[in-house]
Amino acid sequence: MSQPESVKGNSVSVIRSESGSGLQARPSELTVLIATVDSTICNSMRELLQTYSLKTIWVKGLNEMRAVLAKKRVAACFCGPWLVDGTYRDAIGLLKCQPVEIPAIVVCDPACTHEYRDYFAALNIRAVDFICYPYRRSDMNRILRAAIVERFQSARLQSSMGEAGKGLGNQLGVYKAV
Repeated sequence: MSQPESVKGNSVSVIRSESGSGLQARPSELTVLIATVDSTICNSMRELLQTYSLKTIWVKGLNEMRAVLAKKRVAACFCGPWLVDGTYRDAIGLLKCQPVEIPAIVVCDPACTHEYRDYFAALNIRAVDFICYPYRRSDMNRILRAAIVERFQSARLQSSMGEAGKGLGNQLGVYKAV
């Protein structure tokens, strides 16, 4: 698939070419959103994600992200530092406002200095994790496992609490009522 097709937001089923990712939750049914304008991040993440049975949706901005979130059930979002109409902070805010929070993973670009990486790690932006270049399969396994577990635990908690538990869910930071 060419770069322009994937960045337009088309959903692509990616077939696993290697075994051993350790994902249990029927990964071929999982949709992962990648939000970035950085072509290096796109190329590197595409290369790494090809080893997983995931549907990937690529967007460049918050407006595209909103449209995807309105139509698709997204398991996790990888977000580069810059979008055409905002930053990773705006994207994480949008993800946290969904009826069931979608785990966010900040993706540092290759030019990100070590100090900047530490800054990303220290920020209290409620991202599930961050991944630094060069992106490694072992990091991706850990991040996907944690994000998927968090997403499904949040969904289960919301459904088990029902309408009466919305206030408690908000206090716990699990999800926010829209």
